Amino acid sequence: MYSVMTTRPKAFKFYFILVCLSFILTIPALCLSETWYVVPHAEIPLRTGQGTEYRIIELIPDGTSVKLLEDGEKWVKIQTPKGNTGWILKRYLSSSTPLKLVVASLNNEKEQLSNRLAALSSNFKQIKEDRDECHRKLSSCQAQKTKLQTDYDLLKEDSADVLRIKQALDNATNELNITKQKLASLREENLHLKNNERIKWFLAGGGILLLGWLIGLLMGRSKRRRSSLL
Repeated sequence: MYSVMTTRPKAFKFYFILVCLSFILTIPALCLSETWYVVPHAEIPLRTGQGTEYRIIELIPDGTSVKLLEDGEKWVKIQTPKGNTGWILKRYLSSSTPLKLVVASLNNEKEQLSNRLAALSSNFKQIKEDRDECHRKLSSCQAQKTKLQTDYDLLKEDSADVLRIKQALDNATNELNITKQKLASLREENLHLKNNERIKWFLAGGGILLLGWLIGLLMGRSKRRRSSLL
């Protein structure tokens, strides 16, 4: 039991030391992967080795971003944007962004903001014009609505008048039809009366003629009797 308990702390300590060593070994790699910049200065020579006697590969302008490949006390190995690999004095490098790059970035950001502000101003102006146009259209629609409401009210009143006139016309038409029927009936009665009058006058005339004929016949007989008596 004691041997097992003493073995576990030793194993734990061993793994802890191993993890710490791994972390320490990865720190330089992390630092080397960072981007560094050439500090403000004249063009800095990139050499093939650690010393001024080595051949110059490239002249690096100040503010150029380079990739750190190998760190040293005085010289560092870097890779330039052109892809050249060489050595440069460490004092000419800095992890801080150069001022001119910062200014350039700020100017670029300012230009972008200015362009965005101009675009927003243009959009705001267009939106304001659209809003004013919408207000004009809304006012026009409200005026048209008021006019349509007025016309509808007038039409409604006219419709009521038309209905009243139609009702009066229907009543007048019905009364006219009734009057026509009465007139036709009166005409028939008048015609019937006229026919009766004609018949009466015809009969009266015929009776008078018959009466005259009978009177004449009787008078003729009486004369013949008188002459025979004489």
